[in-house]
Amino acid sequence: MLSTNIAFDRVGNYTPPRLRILWIEDNTHHYCLQWSYYCDIKRALSRHHDICTPTESRRPCLGPKSSFVPDMAIVGPHYASNVYTPEATLGFDRSLYPNLPLVIFQNKMYAWASELAGEVQAKLDWARITGAVAAFTFLTRSREFSNRSGVPHYWMPFGVDTTLYGKFAGRFGPEAQPFDVGFTGASSSKYPLREGILRTVKDMNVSSYLGTWSQTNLNRADSRSWKTLGRNDYAQQLASTKIWISTTGPEGIVGTRFYEVLASGPFSSPATQAALTPHPYPSPAPSPRPGPSPDPTSFRHDVAPRQPTERRRRFRRRCSRTAGGLRGAV
Repeated sequence: MLSTNIAFDRVGNYTPPRLRILWIEDNTHHYCLQWSYYCDIKRALSRHHDICTPTESRRPCLGPKSSFVPDMAIVGPHYASNVYTPEATLGFDRSLYPNLPLVIFQNKMYAWASELAGEVQAKLDWARITGAVAAFTFLTRSREFSNRSGVPHYWMPFGVDTTLYGKFAGRFGPEAQPFDVGFTGASSSKYPLREGILRTVKDMNVSSYLGTWSQTNLNRADSRSWKTLGRNDYAQQLASTKIWISTTGPEGIVGTRFYEVLASGPFSSPATQAALTPHPYPSPAPSPRPGPSPDPTSFRHDVAPRQPTERRRRFRRRCSRTAGGLRGAV
């Protein structure tokens, strides 16, 4: 049922067999507002398969009264992130469906003092005990996880909806990009590198769009409050900004925001911009000092030139340094 013979860049004309999938997940409406990839994965699968989620569906997904007979079950990333012991429940009675293939989207596979993320080994043991046939991880440690659990793990890098985030790309100049620097997301003592960069930006003479989750707790009448953007407005905001700040997470993971920026224009399009790419967490970093000759130990500063020909040359060179290049990017 799970094939490893199809490369990701050769699936354009491939139509998978339509399956009935039991999707095990918490009620994700609230979480999707903050971590959209929880729902994006499910939404992408639903284009090709019939999905039934017990916590959301009006029809029964299992049992004698259900007309839905699943071909396989998938544990979603939010449910999997809250596994703390190998004996954690699965969301349905596995003994009644012992032969149902089970796949897990492992999530938060790291130990981080600032976040309750469970224990990696407990999640690996849980995958084995529940009888999973395969699992996916957003980290590049898939081979290690396979060896430690006995369950084949596959690396699943984040992606982006280019139709949505590329909608406003390619518009440059003062009117199209009135903001010099932008940032949205969490910023607190939990993320010292982000705090350091944002403090520096606020001291610079630049136009900025800076919104953090802590500001959403303020009264909306307060000028310091931040009203979270809808996805379309967020994509437009990205494209309206020359520089977008995005840091790596635990284990050096490159999150969804990097790809959203890549598709929107500030980073990958041949625009006048600068990419602030911090070293992978949790390596200690000195206070960043933006400028023409920044301290290389703080962050890498790559400024694209103003001339279109030189921009394209540098952009192609960047693409050639990636694995296999970015086909069709230019």
